[in-house]
Formats: sequence, C-alpha cells, structure tokens
Amino acid sequence: MNILITGASGWIGSNLVEQVAKQHNHIWAIGRNFANAVKRQEVSYCQLDLADPDKDILKKLCTHTMDVVIHAAGQAHVSQNELTKELFQRNNIEATRMTLQLAWQTHSKRFIHISSVAVSHSRDMYAASKKEAEEMVINFCCSHGIPYTIIRPVVVFGEGDRKGNVYKLIAQINRGVLPLIGGGTAVKNMVYIRNLTEYIGRIMNSDLYDNATLTLRDLEQTNMKQLCYLIKQLLQRQTLILPISDGLWSAMIQFIEMIQKMGFFKRINLMSLRKANSHANFVIDELSQKITEKPPFTLQQGLFNTIRWYKQSKKQSGYNHKI
Repeated sequence: MNILITGASGWIGSNLVEQVAKQHNHIWAIGRNFANAVKRQEVSYCQLDLADPDKDILKKLCTHTMDVVIHAAGQAHVSQNELTKELFQRNNIEATRMTLQLAWQTHSKRFIHISSVAVSHSRDMYAASKKEAEEMVINFCCSHGIPYTIIRPVVVFGEGDRKGNVYKLIAQINRGVLPLIGGGTAVKNMVYIRNLTEYIGRIMNSDLYDNATLTLRDLEQTNMKQLCYLIKQLLQRQTLILPISDGLWSAMIQFIEMIQKMGFFKRINLMSLRKANSHANFVIDELSQKITEKPPFTLQQGLFNTIRWYKQSKKQSGYNHKI
C-alpha cells in the first residue's frame, strides 16, 4: 500500500509516520523541515511547503499512485489576531486545497483529513479555518469520487508535545503551585497520541469509515481535579493545589484583561484562562466508539509516558530544579 502523509515533520504527523511505518513500507512523508527527524528506510521524505510548493517535487510525487493520502498538516498554537489570520488561511485552507489536488493527481483511493474538535464548538479564527477546510474536503472528494474521512481529535497529549494544554498543565504542577478553579469538576476528554495514531491506522485499513466525520477521544473520562492529582502523583511533586471559586477566577481574568490594555502581561493567553474551567466533554457516535474500543494505552499509561519524557527533556536541557 502506498501512503502519503502531509505535516510529517510536525508532532502528530511524525508520530503518524512512525505508526504507519510499522505496517507499510511505501510511505511518502511531506513536511516543511526534517532537519531533526529520525529518518526511516521505508519512508521517502519530501521537504515541501504545501502552500508554496516546489513544482519539481510535486511532479515527482505525481508519478506515483497513492492508495491513501493522510492530511495532517495545519496551523495551530499561535495567537489569534489579524496578523496571524493569514497563517490560518495559508496553512489550514490553501495547504488543504493543494493536498486535495495532489490526492487527485496521484489517483488516491482514500483521503483522510485530520481536523479539530474546535470546529464543533468554537467560532474563533482557527476553528473557522478548519471548518472551511473540512467543507473543501467534502466538496472536492464528493465531486471527484474519492472516499474521505474527517477526523476531529479532542485534546491530544503525549511525548514530544511542548505546546499543548496537557504539557502546560504538567509544567505548572511541576512548579509547585496550581490554582484549581471551581472545584475541578470540569470534565476533560483527551486522546493520547499513540492511541490516536492507532485509531487512524484502523480507519485507514477499513472502508467502514468512508465519507464520515468522526470525533475521536479515548473513552476513559476524567475531570480536572482527578487529572491534576494523577499528574501530581506521577510527577512525585509536593504541589500545592489551591481551590479558587469561579467568581474569583473571573475577577482575576478581568483584572489581567484591564492590565493588558495598559500594555502589561501581554504574553498571558486570556483565551486559555477562560477555558480553564470549561467542560470538554464531547459525545461520540457509535462509529467513533467502535474505532476507539480497546486502545493500546490507558489514560494513566499515556500520562506516565508523557511525564517520563517531560522529566528526561528537562534533564537534557540542563534543568536543575528537582523533579
């Protein structure tokens, strides 16, 4: 089976390449920077910017027939303002347009698009760009007779991710003090990266999920309080977890917002603060449940692996604080 994976130099994409390479040995990996990648023999690496592609590389790719195209490239984890709006347009919409053309030119038999659960509940710039990309995938694939699957992962966590919310939570708990808003009752759905890549592999190898939009999460449920105390236990840290009422938290956010208007604390992400006690409990349909049955890793195993990597990365970077 010939498989093309975009975004392969990114975090999810590189993990996906590793997972797919366990079962298939004809993989083309497209990414913008493979300088630090651990190269695999069964993978052909193509350094390419999908929004401004090298025509010679595209021409070479189009000489192959792809059984599956997995589009994992995209823009996330940047501040949302008029200056970054162009990044979402370029890397979430135009890159998707080019990947669809590439799928058509390589006679792909299946198109898997990795989107975001933000499409289902958010109206910010990021969610809007991912929504537009989804609609493009549906329209293009239907008109060109290519079966598609759109995947909307919830919060993804795991080794190697330094930008996600779970990494930030681990880092905060490791600092020794953590505010717990509203008693920590907010439900948090998550998916461990190595479970997610396993789920994508299941989708890739079956036609049961053709022309479907799927929300993917691990079936285990947890809330913020349980999650914080589990991370604290795995970190083996004497972290002070401070309960903060919703009212006090809202007042603190309003104060920070006022200070930011005066030019201070600009690096504090108010959107993240507002979401700190919001529920992230996503109902999944029967088809999504079928995919996520019997995951390779439990929530605790995923967190254990992530925290072990976190500790090792801190030691390697010369971090001297005891963890």
